[in-house]
Amino acid sequence: GLDRLAVESEALNFVRHHGIECVPQPILSDSVKQCAVFEYIEGAKVTSNKVSEADIDQATQFLARLDGLKKGPDSSWLPGAAEACFSFRDIIDNLDSRLARLEVTSAQEFLAAEFAPAFHRTVEWCEERISSAGESMDAELAVNDRTLSPSDFGFHNAIRRDDGELVFLDFEYFGWDDPAKMICDFLLHPAMELSVSLKMRFVENMLGTPKPDQTLLERVETVYPLFGLKWCLIIL
Repeated sequence: GLDRLAVESEALNFVRHHGIECVPQPILSDSVKQCAVFEYIEGAKVTSNKVSEADIDQATQFLARLDGLKKGPDSSWLPGAAEACFSFRDIIDNLDSRLARLEVTSAQEFLAAEFAPAFHRTVEWCEERISSAGESMDAELAVNDRTLSPSDFGFHNAIRRDDGELVFLDFEYFGWDDPAKMICDFLLHPAMELSVSLKMRFVENMLGTPKPDQTLLERVETVYPLFGLKWCLIIL
């Protein structure tokens, strides 16, 4: 399985080494005993109702800086993020395997009657959209179009220092990922309830304005309902 302790320690060391200081400094890590010590961050939890436009800007600036590190020679050894999916088929396969694990639980009735038909309709819609754009379900996202992602990213994994600076935590799933997945997961994460205007600001910051990255925008629109369904399965 994934050694989350090693991933987290190496990810934080990598990020700090490149001069990004809005993450905790790793101090000690023991892979045998599976325990680690990280710098203590003095601050407060970030709650949904306290998130501001400035916070959204801090979050997207941080992600942009991470994306900027992908071109460096030391980024090639970094792992894939947890459950990274680089083709549309990968996302559907991931949903299928999660669904199979749940079909032996008490949720099976709901899954058969409600979830499976919605999943089926969504996949059909995605396939139609992708083929009309002249693309393939199996085509892998080009390496240049991937990004470095904390994976479980959002204000639920942040601490606000007294001066308002945010520190981002939890890098155990860090690695190469599809930026469309990163955007969708931020918008859909059930630990945060952000207003529509804040979500729009996040998307605009991530896609760039006034001329957004059209390819990424279309990819986000295609995978958003799939990741919505995935979050239903995660909650179940």
